[in-house]
Amino acid sequence: MDTPLQASGVALNSQSFADGLKARSLDRKLLKKERTKYLLLTAATNLLSREPSAKISIEKVLEETGLSRGTFYNHYKDVDGLLVNLLETFLNMTWGSREPIRKKTGEVDAYQLLYETNLAFCYAYREHSHIYALFNEISSTNKGLIRIREQMNNDWVARNVKHIEKRRQNPFDTIERCQIEGKFRMLIAMTIETLRERFVHGDAFLVERYEALEDLASALSEIWWKIISEYYAI
Repeated sequence: MDTPLQASGVALNSQSFADGLKARSLDRKLLKKERTKYLLLTAATNLLSREPSAKISIEKVLEETGLSRGTFYNHYKDVDGLLVNLLETFLNMTWGSREPIRKKTGEVDAYQLLYETNLAFCYAYREHSHIYALFNEISSTNKGLIRIREQMNNDWVARNVKHIEKRRQNPFDTIERCQIEGKFRMLIAMTIETLRERFVHGDAFLVERYEALEDLASALSEIWWKIISEYYAI
């Protein structure tokens, strides 16, 4: 049976992140060192999932994996190194491997594509809220994660601009491109903050008002559409 992410038509990785890590830790095609690294990452994400507010320690990771302290230090200097690598791996496995929203868009309604994308993001934040909480905690001071986040946002903007240009069959001039890229960056910031408040911080109003993910996806899409539809009409 399709998961909601698969059914949405958006090619975000619908496999559980923890399951994906575990599968790689058992993959005999990988070197033993790589499999061990994925085993450590699996332990870290499982611990985060069970106890989001608890501090992860080397001892807890070793208890989860059955590995020795020496093996841990062969891969990571400390727990912070493990957690940063966990976030980098999460971004690469879930967002970095995305395909186009649809292989053949045809005359599919543009608003429907927008809604499906926002719905997929809602599901991703709900299923991996513990990972996003960690990202929120660490990314503000880690330059590597900041660069990854910036590149993700740049790619997100570029995909949207390219899609609109294709739909209206008219490329943006320099001024127009600067304007719409700025608007898209603000929309992205709004979306990320909304999803973070709803699924990571558990904002009471958002939880009550948008209990159904479809309602939240619709609300986000309406805000995006007010901006995007203006450029379709140009």
